[in-house]
Amino acid sequence: MRKILVFALSCTLLFGCYREEVYDINPFLVKKKDLVFTSLNSKATSLFIGNTLEISAIASGDSLKYVWSCSNGSLVANGPNATFTNTAIGSSTISCSVSDHYQNVVTKSITIYSTTELVYSTLWATDTVVPKNVNTTIIPDASGDHLHFDWSCSGGKLVPSRDRASFVAADPGIYSVWCKVTDAIGSTAIKEFKVEVVNHLVYKSLKAERYNIKPNDAVAIEAVALGTDLEYTWTTKPAGTILGSGPKVMFTVCCYLNDFLITCSIRDKEGNVTEKSVTIHVAN
Repeated sequence: MRKILVFALSCTLLFGCYREEVYDINPFLVKKKDLVFTSLNSKATSLFIGNTLEISAIASGDSLKYVWSCSNGSLVANGPNATFTNTAIGSSTISCSVSDHYQNVVTKSITIYSTTELVYSTLWATDTVVPKNVNTTIIPDASGDHLHFDWSCSGGKLVPSRDRASFVAADPGIYSVWCKVTDAIGSTAIKEFKVEVVNHLVYKSLKAERYNIKPNDAVAIEAVALGTDLEYTWTTKPAGTILGSGPKVMFTVCCYLNDFLITCSIRDKEGNVTEKSVTIHVAN
């Protein structure tokens, strides 16, 4: 009996049913790696339109597979890494699902905000020299996404209205006005504009609608000035006809041909007087 058992054992050792043990059959022979999705990383959370952003999935486990998706824009994936390109302003959710050999799945997502670049070229005003107590409007020339404007000045009174501000001062001098612009992702830029406030009227221009007319034609002439309680006095040399009053009048002449010098004199309430002239040529 002992000989038969020894022979059977020997046959088993030499020719027996050897089978490789794996985890699915004997979990004590192979150590299983748990699926751990540590993080989904990107170098930034915002991106200018048309630019690209590298994103990486940090995970560990057995035989990992990565499936990527995005709600907006385009995504080029290569295993645990992906390149995102935005195509429109707004938020895009980028997701990565990691699965292992044992059908476990973990998903993580990040949100990337796409925006246009803040461009702030200049800060300008409708009038750079103004009389005291006369308003000028200051406007920033800026473009970007969801811009916010912060205003301040060195003196005088500033009344902001989002992307512009009205400035006025009661005393002559040179005043600084600052406008800080901030976009949707926190980028900022600031510019300064200087306004000169004077103690007299500012005569900006005297312009005619046309400078060559025929007899009996009428032409509009307008004086543009800044100040308070302004008085306008119109004269013509040689004599012609001025129709109307105030800053805008009509000029006409009926009979003869000549060059006519039209002058408008402006006086403010402090008694300051300034004048300008234009020449109207009358011919057939």
